[in-house]
Amino acid sequence: MLQPRHLLFLHADRNRTGPQPAADHALRGPGHVDLQSLPMPREMHRRILRQRLLCDRGRPPFAVVVYRVGKPALDDGPARRLVHAFRRRARLSDEIGWFGSERIAMLLPATQQAGAHLFAIELSSALAAAGDRPEFEVFVL
Repeated sequence: MLQPRHLLFLHADRNRTGPQPAADHALRGPGHVDLQSLPMPREMHRRILRQRLLCDRGRPPFAVVVYRVGKPALDDGPARRLVHAFRRRARLSDEIGWFGSERIAMLLPATQQAGAHLFAIELSSALAAAGDRPEFEVFVL
């Protein structure tokens, strides 16, 4: 007979979303990023709207950092490196997704202007080592 803790494990495993376990990453190599797994623009806009509504109910402001990565169909290297760098620095509450065909947005809940700008600069500095200099904009709502 299954104990309740086993049911929770089965349920969580069956409906797993988000990052794959470390063993799955090891099979694909370090830095593997599946750009198709990122939320599409419509879903990302929905998540931003949800954060906005939460702020209207008294939650702290949030920031959105938008990077222009170019056309992934022509060269997806910059987008992959950006997502990889984001995942190394992100908090559990931070989200990333497409914000149009050539832009990737990062949703940073409970983040002020200074913190969001510092995050964007640190990410850009990490990408500079690979020769990437994507343009970014920071919005605080």
